[in-house]
Amino acid sequence: MLDELIASFVPIPAGRFCMGSDQGRENEQPIHAQTIALPFTLCRHTVTQSVWRAVMDDEPWRRDDGALRNNVESGNDYPATYITYDDAVRCIERLNDLDTNAYYRLPTEAEWEYAARANTTTAFSFGDVDAALSKFGWYQRNTQQAGLTCAQPVGRKLPNPWGLHDMHGNIWEWVSDTYYGSHAALPNQRSVEKVLRGGGWDYPSDGSRSAFRESLLPSRTNHAIGFRLVRIPLSAEFSTPADLSNVSVPCREIDGARSGRIPSPMTVPVRETAQFRQIQSALLSGFNFSTLTSMLRGEMGVRLEDITIAQSFTEVVLAVVSWAENTDQLEKLIGAAYRANPTNRQIAAMYADLG
Repeated sequence: MLDELIASFVPIPAGRFCMGSDQGRENEQPIHAQTIALPFTLCRHTVTQSVWRAVMDDEPWRRDDGALRNNVESGNDYPATYITYDDAVRCIERLNDLDTNAYYRLPTEAEWEYAARANTTTAFSFGDVDAALSKFGWYQRNTQQAGLTCAQPVGRKLPNPWGLHDMHGNIWEWVSDTYYGSHAALPNQRSVEKVLRGGGWDYPSDGSRSAFRESLLPSRTNHAIGFRLVRIPLSAEFSTPADLSNVSVPCREIDGARSGRIPSPMTVPVRETAQFRQIQSALLSGFNFSTLTSMLRGEMGVRLEDITIAQSFTEVVLAVVSWAENTDQLEKLIGAAYRANPTNRQIAAMYADLG
């Protein structure tokens, strides 16, 4: 299963683009510049029932009595649906145990839209009007109104210019971001919903636009919700920031919004550096929940509840590394990790590099 899954990932180059839309809903505004400083790979389709079953050994799209839930068909190539955000995180955690040559995660919202647009600026990756949408995706008109009652098998429609299928419609896809409202809204602790992207098979065409955004509690789901995987190979190619200093886009950045998520074209945030990705990988592979929380409460003096209400070990790791917002904090995290687990070769090498 793993080899087949790995073969389904498409390389996505680093770059800059204009995120959002001034033609849609208020939460898609303002259009603003986003930088994807590091390349990554994205699965050409959403997680299928066969992949989910192989990794998790269960079927959330079935009820406890084994019968299919409403608006679902069973089949290896059908997308795994009825997946909560929390379910997706648990699946990713298991994949990270299985594949020692990379780490997996959900795409950020910016990465998702960047990949969906694939260097286009139109409402859809194929143009501004939905007349051709039936060639590229499943939505209300060619499913519900055509007598179909569920999401369709992945990869049956044309891909976007970067080879990604079903970015427009079929099922909504969880991304890693918390939903705060418009793109200019500042983070706040009251927000608990996660962002969904892509549109659904039973939703109008408007929901399939590249900029369209929805949100939902991480514990909720339905017949049209699943997710798509990012895979980051542990190699220099995917941990070396690209030189984007000469790449310009016809939109401006948002001053102060989403600290660390909208960098200038000349600046690579610490969380997009090779060190950041390496310590994240090392913590995922070389620590457990007990070791990590002991490190936080001890040397770093951080209360776990000050970082996140964690749903899984993977989320704790992501919260921990996200704490490091500058180089000094990142080096402090590496030092604390080394002293907590000095036998981990990857962490030991990073600590040695600090001099």
